[in-house]
Amino acid sequence: MTSYKRVIQQNDKVINSLVEFSGLERWLVQNIVQYANQMPKVKGGEVDLLIFTAQMSRQFDINATHVIQIMYETIKRISKTKVMMVEDYARCVCMFLSDDLDLQIDYAFAVYDTKCDGLVKVGDMSTLLKVCVLSTDPNDETEAEDSLRDLEDFVLKIIENVSKEGLRLEAFRKLVKQNRLYLELFGQCFPSDKFKLRYKLNYSLPET
Repeated sequence: MTSYKRVIQQNDKVINSLVEFSGLERWLVQNIVQYANQMPKVKGGEVDLLIFTAQMSRQFDINATHVIQIMYETIKRISKTKVMMVEDYARCVCMFLSDDLDLQIDYAFAVYDTKCDGLVKVGDMSTLLKVCVLSTDPNDETEAEDSLRDLEDFVLKIIENVSKEGLRLEAFRKLVKQNRLYLELFGQCFPSDKFKLRYKLNYSLPET
């Protein structure tokens, strides 16, 4: 009984922490945590890359494996852990659904800052931009290369208007607050609004 009570208390602690972190309603966070606790995991409760990839694809229609791997490593880096646990996964989902733009800016910048040096350059993100282009038209290689060059030129102009060296976090924050579309300036790292809404509907208020 004591053990069960401890589990409940720990679960409540996680839920309270995620509510404070995301600003989401408690019932929604409860459902997110409940799903995260019930989904497949490897021994020890770890959410490995394979499970994370499957969840991102099925729940949020994020399918580019290279991008998902960067997201996975970023979430572990933010959590300062060597493995992703249930709470880390639930925190990621809460961040996706949150209305806190600053929270999402911090996450997006961390994804794009692949060298972990606090600076994002177009060259650093060429792979993500390429994935973005190929997902639009994967069959026409020549057209994809032209589109990639156009996209890189577009992004470069945006960055150079701010700084010649690249984007640091606060410069990126300022850009996104001027135009929210710039949140995914270097490629997808969030689900679409359609899939966020679908997720919320799937985990809507329980019947009382």
